[in-house]
Amino acid sequence: MCQLYQKWDLPALPVSERQWYHVGPEGKIDIRRAAIQWSFSTFVGTPFFVNVYHRLDKLMPTKSITNAIKKGFATWFVANLTAPFFFTYATTASNLVLYNKTLSLQEHWSAAKNKVMNEMPRTAVLSLMFWSPNWIPLFYLMPQHLRILYASCINVVWQAIMSSIQHNKAMATAAAEQASSKDQLRSQHKQPQQQHTSSSSSTRQIAAAA
Repeated sequence: MCQLYQKWDLPALPVSERQWYHVGPEGKIDIRRAAIQWSFSTFVGTPFFVNVYHRLDKLMPTKSITNAIKKGFATWFVANLTAPFFFTYATTASNLVLYNKTLSLQEHWSAAKNKVMNEMPRTAVLSLMFWSPNWIPLFYLMPQHLRILYASCINVVWQAIMSSIQHNKAMATAAAEQASSKDQLRSQHKQPQQQHTSSSSSTRQIAAAA
């Protein structure tokens, strides 16, 4: 579900370039990209925040709007502490799975560090803007046994935002690298032709002088 936003953030993929993991009418949905988001959210994010919610309920058992806002700020703060782990995981997995880059450990670490440094400020602001309107419904209005279901439904949209942040610049970079490599191949192909033309011209000039 969190891949539906790709309808507007990706160009249509030509049929000749589509692989088994490209689905949808225009081939815009990449199952591998969805799997990266899903795996982190399922095995790390959801269990971690279930534990955070339980601990906050013990620390602030009284149900009130004030406590709901306090719990919201606490979860926002903790979420920003976990964001570097998400960017590190998603950047490394994307380089390996999506972009087929063979990098050393140092290069993987450098790519992940750059992603964290570049995207963390924007992610913190966007997460505050996105989640703060949901704090009172989540921690005050919603029954406790339905809280995880509500948070999971909202998280679908948030994961789409995070995936867009994670992949858009990387895709642009990959496209630029591909275009650059094609230009290099064209220039390498032209050089022998230019050399051949130049040598032919020199031969004619020598023959004319003789």
